[in-house]
This record gives sequence, structure tokens and C-alpha cells, in this order.
Amino acid sequence: MTISKILILSSKYEQLIAKDYRWDTDADVLAIIKRKIAKEGATKPPPLFEEQGLIFHTLSREGVIFVAVARKNESETAPGDDAPAGLVFSTFEVLARVAQICKDFCGSLGDEAIELNVSLILELLDEIINYGYPQNTSTHRIQPYVQSNPVLPRVERDIFDLAAPALFGVDSRTVPNTAAEKPLIKATASQSCRNDVFVNVIETLSAVLKPDGSVVRCAVNGKLSMKCFLTGTPEIKLGLNSDLVADAGHDRGHVDSYNPQLRLTKCVFHKSLNMQSFPANRTVKFAPTDGEIDLVQYQVKGDVTSRLPFKLYTTVTDSPQHKCVNLSATIYCEIPNSGHSVNLQVTVPVPRVTTSVHCGPVTPGENAEFRQSSNEISWVVNKIDSKSEVTRKFKIYMDACDVTRAKDALKVLNLSFEIPDHVISPLRIKFLHIFTRDNSFVPHRWIRYVTYSDSYTQRLV
Repeated sequence: MTISKILILSSKYEQLIAKDYRWDTDADVLAIIKRKIAKEGATKPPPLFEEQGLIFHTLSREGVIFVAVARKNESETAPGDDAPAGLVFSTFEVLARVAQICKDFCGSLGDEAIELNVSLILELLDEIINYGYPQNTSTHRIQPYVQSNPVLPRVERDIFDLAAPALFGVDSRTVPNTAAEKPLIKATASQSCRNDVFVNVIETLSAVLKPDGSVVRCAVNGKLSMKCFLTGTPEIKLGLNSDLVADAGHDRGHVDSYNPQLRLTKCVFHKSLNMQSFPANRTVKFAPTDGEIDLVQYQVKGDVTSRLPFKLYTTVTDSPQHKCVNLSATIYCEIPNSGHSVNLQVTVPVPRVTTSVHCGPVTPGENAEFRQSSNEISWVVNKIDSKSEVTRKFKIYMDACDVTRAKDALKVLNLSFEIPDHVISPLRIKFLHIFTRDNSFVPHRWIRYVTYSDSYTQRLV
């Protein structure tokens, strides 16, 4: 498929960057996307849709939306013999690579980072796609041709993060989550040349629960990613936990793991890894490449339901005489080992006849409000510790004669969260060795475990 246009939109659907490759469409692409969002009643555009003879592919990354537009007749035409080899990539793969390359060169993908690096990103888009055909999707190959320098967003760091490295004259053993969000190219000549390796074990949890709390379905997807800022190309040796074993019947890149309760399935290692010593001692070797790469991707199977981080208790009652519905929600945190969750947000879509919502008293560390524009209740808890709970009661007032019927429109409660230093799978990193030829530098290794919610929903009826 030939790509006619690439757009990058902000979290508020404002156009940050637009790159036209074929100049074969005069349609107002941004207006079409906004109308589609309003028509669907969603918070973001669908991944794939067709409007006015154009096919739209959308991909969301860190709040920024990447859009690829192609004409329908072009998408239905098979590529000719003279088409570039990059044409074999699907449009979604191209968008994913565009997003990753922009992150590698800019450091992050927030609205501010995109706005500050418009010229750099336009230069990258010129290198990645030529007249609608993908031609270069490798960070390592693009880097020599990029002339623009990145501009870093202003990051507000906590006073403890600033003081920690100098405490007692030793380096800090922790760094902020944004530490890895720095570009491959130095933004200024004075930027630190410290050799760092950032390793992330990130898992996303999806679950659907019945009103009584029993699990309908549950899935966990994970990845082990690495981003290196090293001098030269030293060899890296990575050791995983002992319960990760290779199945001889699988291909080189596929591994199965077993555990008395949990197991990893569809576990795929990056093609650049040297797996020769993995069967014997569960280690892999590789030379780091520019940019961030996913070393391992996997799914978790087994008794996942017993390890869900939260239990939700909800009750819904109606009060016809007051034309309101009472919703009570309690969230109990079951994260083990004295852990905690941050940025916990509960959203409840309410009926369209809702006029107002009483969200209860103001509580420190919490914020609850009724968003009339999106017709939903939002309840945010900054932090919840292990083995603790939070409760809030809502009074939902409606302009309806039949409140009982309107109550049935309260169907789901959605939960989003972030759990630092915790993953559900048994995957662990035992060691990370970096071998340099002349021992010219001492690398700093940073390892992070984190679990995010993908879709965590409790049914109310």
C-alpha cells in the first residue's frame, strides 16, 4: 500500500505534523477524523476505517496519535515489480516504526516533545518514506543521515531526585521513570555522556469481571525491552530466571516456560540474540543496537486470576422519589510484598439523561468529578497501598421518569492503573553483564518492573 499522507495528532486531536507524500488528496483529513470520533462516541479514532474513498490507519502511542492515509484504489492495487522492498510491511507496522524512530531521536513522544522537534521529525519522515513507499525503518541506518539536533522538553524533577545522586558522595540506586527518555543524539554539547543501560519488564493486564467479582476472562501480555546509551558496541550478556526453558520442538525464536501456577506462552526472542548458551544456563548474548528494542515478547497463561491486583465491590440502587441512582464502589488492593499502585483511575459511563452527579466529600489524594462532555464519572486515586482499600459513593441524578430503567444503563466500571516494581509473570532478570574490550568506562544498569492496565472492566449488571 502506498501512503498518501502521515499526520501526527496531539492528545486533543490538534494537528502537530502533516507530511504529504503523493499530493493526491484534497480532503480535510483532520476534519474527517474528528467527525468519525464524534459519530462513534469514542475517545479516540478506530484503528482502521474508510471515509470518502480514503483508508485511515491510526496508532496511539503515549497520548500521541499517528495517522496514515491512503487512497482506496491504491490499497487495492498490487505492488509492481519496481516497488521498494519496504512495501511488504503493513501500514500498521510502518506506523509503529515511525513512532518508535521518533521516540528514539526525540527521547519521548509527548505533545511538547513533538512540538519542539518538528523539523527533526519531518527529516525523519523524509528518510523513512519516499513518495509513499517505506524505504528505511531502521534507527541505526537512518542516524548517519539526520542533521537536526533534538530539543528536550523541560522536565520538572522532584527535589529528592536532584539530591539523591550527591547523598553521602555516592550515586543513587534509583532514577526517575523519565530517565530513559533521552534522545540517541546529544541535544547539546554539554549533555552527559554517561553510559547507561535501561531494561524494562512491562506487562499489560486485561480482565473482565462479573458483578460478584468472579473473572470472566483475563489475559496478560508482556515484553522485556532494552534501551542502551553506550560508547561503542560492547557485548551484553543477559541472564533470566531458571524456570524459563526452551522447547526443542520450537523454532529458534520461540520459547515455552512452565511454573506450578503460571507459564509463559508464545514467548518470542529478538532475532539479534545469540541463543547458543540459553538451553544450558538461560543466558543470551547480543550487541546492542541504536534505539529501543524488544528482546522478549510473551503471554502469560495459567492461574492468573488469583494474582489480580484489585478486588472491586460495587452496589447499585435506585431512588425513584429523588430521581437518582446510588452507586457505591470499593477498591481493595491485593498487590503482594508491600507494593502499591499509582495513578489509579475509575471511569463509569452514565446514562445520557444524567443531569448531575454528587461525588461525595473531598478526600486528600483523590479527585472525583462528573464529565458532562464525555458523559462519565471520573474518580482518580493518586496512590493506594497493598492490603488497603478506598471507597466512594456517588449519587447520579437523572432527568427521567423511569429511574429504574435508567439504572440498567449503568453497565460497566473501568479501571486503569500503574503498578511499579511488580509483574504477574515469573519472568525475572538475574544478571546483566556488559563486556568492553579495554574497560574504558563503567556502565550503569537500570532495571524496572511495571504493570499497566490495558482493559480492566467490572460489570455492574
